[in-house]
Amino acid sequence: MSTMIWECIVNIAQIARNAIFWGIMILLEASEKLYCIYAFFLWAIEFLHICYFGRELLILVDKDNNSLNKNM
Repeated sequence: MSTMIWECIVNIAQIARNAIFWGIMILLEASEKLYCIYAFFLWAIEFLHICYFGRELLILVDKDNNSLNKNM
């Protein structure tokens, strides 16, 4: 179970890195409106991925805590 939690944390970190990259690209390329819109949508998708994996992480941690409580 703990390896799944760590995999989820790694996924969140990688997606956060991508979201930061696209956020910087939005700021740097604000002069080109079409590219800025494209980068914004990519950033939004990365943000939704973070929310999804964050929810999965909370579910895994909750299951892990419940199994620990049952064993005690």
